[in-house]
Amino acid sequence: MLQLAEQALNTTVRPVRDHSWPHGEAEVLEVRDPGGGAWIVKRVKHREAYDREVHALTHWAPRLGAGRAPSLRATLPDHALLVMNRLPGRAGTASTPDEFRQAGRLIRLLHDAGPAQPDPDYPARARHNGDGWLHRVPGVVDRDDVDFVRAQIALMASMPAPLAGPIHNDNQPRNWLSDVDGTVRLIDFGKSKRDLHLRDVERMRQAEWRADPALGDAFLDGYGRPLTDDEDRMLDCIGAVAAITTILWARAHGDPTFENHGRETLNRLRGA
Repeated sequence: MLQLAEQALNTTVRPVRDHSWPHGEAEVLEVRDPGGGAWIVKRVKHREAYDREVHALTHWAPRLGAGRAPSLRATLPDHALLVMNRLPGRAGTASTPDEFRQAGRLIRLLHDAGPAQPDPDYPARARHNGDGWLHRVPGVVDRDDVDFVRAQIALMASMPAPLAGPIHNDNQPRNWLSDVDGTVRLIDFGKSKRDLHLRDVERMRQAEWRADPALGDAFLDGYGRPLTDDEDRMLDCIGAVAAITTILWARAHGDPTFENHGRETLNRLRGA
């Protein structure tokens, strides 16, 4: 990894900190060059994720404003490796309404970075994706849970088609950097793609917003508008789909904590 980083940056570097997640989908290493420049070097397991991140950093992230998202410094496509500047701040510490308001503003800028249009095909994609996970990781989810999620997908299909466009797709405080003066920055665009805008609020709605509704109000204030009634109901459906795929993904990747989170969310949505 260090040798590839030096090849990409055309200079020597020293490791500072390993930021990789245990699931092994990417290696993430913070390094410094002889001039003191700080860089994040990321080597991605799947080429599709590499392509998504490069596209997002090239075409969408600049719309967030100077210093509010990483800048792409170098790439090694043959190794699915990219180098970004190391932004100030710590991940996973945002807890105030002001920080959530800033995050809402950044996500709105990201959503506005490309055209948006209704996506009537999302329920079919959700069904296909869920069935794929059930086939790959059988015997993990009860039939009653599967039937509940499929009913939620059918309900989505009967509702007005939600808007789709550029999204972060893993928007939550662990992917925000908050610095000492409270400035929030958005990182980790490895899942970014064109999909439902609502997916960028679904995770927080089941976690931080549920624990403190004021944080949800602040985020939506920064975003520029509240959720409609249809969007609020749609988020319950999306949350059910996300919960069952979380359970299956976590079991496949040996992450019991994440699996338990998925089960708790699904039980809550079912009223269990």
